[in-house]
Amino acid sequence: LCILLNTLPSNFPPGLYQIYIQEENYTTWSYGKVFTIKHCPVEPVCLEECAHNLLRNWNFNENPIFGPMPQGSVSDWNRWPNSKTPDVSTITCNSNDTVSIGMWGNGLNGEFIFQTLTTPFQPGQTYSISFMAMWRDIPGRPYPLQFEFRANNANLSSYEIIGVSNPILTKENWVVMSLPDWEYTGSTNDPYSVISVRPINHSFSAHYDSTSYGLIGAICITEKTTTDIHAIQ
Repeated sequence: LCILLNTLPSNFPPGLYQIYIQEENYTTWSYGKVFTIKHCPVEPVCLEECAHNLLRNWNFNENPIFGPMPQGSVSDWNRWPNSKTPDVSTITCNSNDTVSIGMWGNGLNGEFIFQTLTTPFQPGQTYSISFMAMWRDIPGRPYPLQFEFRANNANLSSYEIIGVSNPILTKENWVVMSLPDWEYTGSTNDPYSVISVRPINHSFSAHYDSTSYGLIGAICITEKTTTDIHAIQ
C-alpha cells in the first residue's frame, strides 16, 4: 500500500478507497480494508535567520502599520517615490513571522520597495542575496512570478540590476530563493547605497492582467568572504 500511495499523481482526488486484486487465471477477487487518501499540506520553507545581514528590518517585522503604502508602513523600507501602493500584509510563512510585503508587476511596470543601506555597496566586493517569497493565486494571471533586485545611487537616478530570480512556479507556497553572487564594480564617487526590489514576469504588456502578484517576506544580503559565510536557515 505504501508503494502504491507513493506512485499516486499529485492531483489524485482525496476520499475513501478500497483495493481489489485479481490473480491471473482466477475469477475471484481479493480485497483489502477501506482506507482514506488525504491531501496533506506541504510545510513552507521559511527564511528565519541571516547572520551579518546588511539590511535593517530584513523581515519587515518592525513597527508595521498594515495596509497599502503610504498609509501602511514598516521601519526602514519605503515605496518607490510617486509609485504604486505595495501592501503591508499579515500573510506570513510561520508564526515567528508577522509581516510580508505584497507587490504586483511585470517586465514593463509595477511596484517597488527600497531601503537605503547603512554602508553603501563597496567596489570589488561580492554579495550574496537570498529571499523568501510567495506567488499569489489570482484568477486570470497565469505568468509565474520573479523578483528583480537593483542597486541604486542615493537619489535613485541610476541603477544596476543585481539579479533576477528564477520563476516561482507553484502558487500559494512560500519558497526561499537565491540570486547568483553579485560583484559591485561601481565607483565610490557616486556609490550605490540603495537596494530596491520589484516583482516581474516575462510579459511586457501594459494590460493589468499580464501582471503577477506576490509577497516577499524576508531578504538576506551579506558580503561574500573568502570563507563564503552566508548563514541562512
